[in-house]
Amino acid sequence: MESIEQQRNGMNETIEESTEIQERLWIDSNLTQFDDILRINYDKPLEDFTEAVICHIATITNALRGVFFILNNEKTQLDAFGGFACTSETMPKSSFKIGEGLIGQSVKSKKINIIQNLPLFNLTLEAASGQLSAGSMMIIPLVFNGEVYGVLELAYLENLQRKYLHLLERAGNNVAAMLQSIQTNIRTKQLLEETQEQTNTLRTQEEELRQNLEELSATQNQLIHIQKELEQEVQKSKIIFESSRDAIIVMKEDGSFTDVNEATLILFDYSNKSDLLGQTPISISPAKQELHNNRSSEEVATEIMQATLKTGKYTHEWHFQKRDGQLFHAEVKLVSFQLQGKTYMQFVVRDITEKKAQEFELQTAYEELKTQEEELRQNVEELSTTQNKILTIQNELEQEVQKSKAIFESSRDAVIVMKEDGSFTDVNEATLILFDYSNKSDLLGQTPISISPAKQELHNNRSSEEVATEIMQATLKTGKYTHEWHFQKRDGQLFHAEVKLVSFQLQDEAYMQFVVRDITEKKAQEFELQTAYEELKTQEEELRQNLKELNITQNQLIGIQKELEREVQKSKTIFESSRDAVIVMKEDGSFTDVNEATLILFDYSNKSDLLGQTPISISPAKQELHNNRSSEEVATEIMQATLKTGKYTHEWHFQKRDGQLFHAEVKLVSFQLHDEAYMQFVVRDITEKKAVLNANVDLKT
Repeated sequence: MESIEQQRNGMNETIEESTEIQERLWIDSNLTQFDDILRINYDKPLEDFTEAVICHIATITNALRGVFFILNNEKTQLDAFGGFACTSETMPKSSFKIGEGLIGQSVKSKKINIIQNLPLFNLTLEAASGQLSAGSMMIIPLVFNGEVYGVLELAYLENLQRKYLHLLERAGNNVAAMLQSIQTNIRTKQLLEETQEQTNTLRTQEEELRQNLEELSATQNQLIHIQKELEQEVQKSKIIFESSRDAIIVMKEDGSFTDVNEATLILFDYSNKSDLLGQTPISISPAKQELHNNRSSEEVATEIMQATLKTGKYTHEWHFQKRDGQLFHAEVKLVSFQLQGKTYMQFVVRDITEKKAQEFELQTAYEELKTQEEELRQNVEELSTTQNKILTIQNELEQEVQKSKAIFESSRDAVIVMKEDGSFTDVNEATLILFDYSNKSDLLGQTPISISPAKQELHNNRSSEEVATEIMQATLKTGKYTHEWHFQKRDGQLFHAEVKLVSFQLQDEAYMQFVVRDITEKKAQEFELQTAYEELKTQEEELRQNLKELNITQNQLIGIQKELEREVQKSKTIFESSRDAVIVMKEDGSFTDVNEATLILFDYSNKSDLLGQTPISISPAKQELHNNRSSEEVATEIMQATLKTGKYTHEWHFQKRDGQLFHAEVKLVSFQLHDEAYMQFVVRDITEKKAVLNANVDLKT
């Protein structure tokens, strides 16, 4: 009897385990389908997005009724946006204040509320044949990073099954993350209107510099050439920094913060948004403002906010302080706007401490160069043929600057997300390209060890598994880790990479994300530069023996050479963060959208000047790169190939608004939107890169 009873218990346990496995598989399958629903509706209006989400959730969980509430921008009220088997007009109540009823209370508690075994006809649902009595109800707050963005309310005929509870808990997190991303994108679009005004200001400044430089004498031509190069680098640096990730803060009319972005937390060294919300510009500033005649921060900030509310915008410089009290110099741009009858202000903060230091260094260097130029002019007649060799070396260094720029402009980084045990849960498209895989499924489930050689030469030939385990443990402990690593592609080919890891928590589980950048070419260039440097040292020794008659002025020329070498490093840093032109077009080739970089690249001032145009209208009649065939014929073939294969990469000659031609690298991808075929192509100006390659060929010849 005991044996039979044990067998019965064993069978029951087996059945329970099988049921749990089936439930987990069912949940994972439906979550995958649900993620597709979220992605498909990501770019749609909030009403359509909420309608699609609540209808899908209600359908798969057999709910009789469902409502999707969204928390308003003031974080004071929940409003019904989407409904299943109901509309906002037919609901007894479609809006709730925070803390009001079960819906409002769920925002305060941030916890799921499940009500089961409801009395008959306590909650009724209308049907054509009569009324149905709900047996249970589930209220799910949509929480992401500790912030509530909305609430889901679902009513059921009977008590909820366990698998539905688990599915809804996990689906709620996914909906919250997507809703937060949608609302952030809406706010971000408001910042794009300022870029054109900044571009015009920069062009005016460039023209003023050009007019001033024309007054220099012929003896200063060489110095003017160097100075113009530096000014162009400053101009490009400004454009690049304008498109960098800036801190953005939204505040009420009284100055209290209502929202901040992730860059704000990084810039001010805070870990959570809640630490900044409710603060004011005065609370993150020193008592006095050195930039404003040492007046109190509160007095100056009040004047600036009043001016912004009156004129609509305001730009100034300011001293802020981080959480640890460290001061930094910032450029601040404020705009005011109305939202639901209330006045708000948004200000963008950019740390320009380093920029100010660089401007001071450039001014100091410029004054030194002027002094050196005058001394060199007095002794230039005595310079022999050996001086021409120094100038040749200087030109080669400048060519290396251009080559480095072209290399760093084309960089793309791979991003991989993995669990605490190292197994990959997601990868981006750049990862597939870098590791030579065609599908994400080929990489998911793999680990850093499976895409690495057995030994790590960069780590004293220790085993990859041993070193990777230590690095992951250090990342989980400290939150981030940067190192270099040897990876291998699908075909076994090794490449040298720079890896940056960060750890984070998701649904109480530890995850890590690491960014992989292939630096094989960079390492090779560093070796070439070192080799070139050794050759220069040898040439310097030969020159020293033949230039005994040269005086201190020659040492000053060497100083100029060192300044240029430092400019090489600065140029590399700036061009690593470059931006490419991106154009979206219909199947017939007409442009439907362009980015700001496109306007700059093609020399247009407004998007409307480009919308409706086609690749043919911004190209010359013939394509020299394609056997001088007509641009229209070649472009038609390329678009057809893109629509057929999904992507296409080629080189092309475009022409700017003034007719100037430039050589470009073009990458096309096709996609579907609202059942219509579209194509997106990324344009990168490689004219300078091609010139450098041709110059290298000439040098080798």
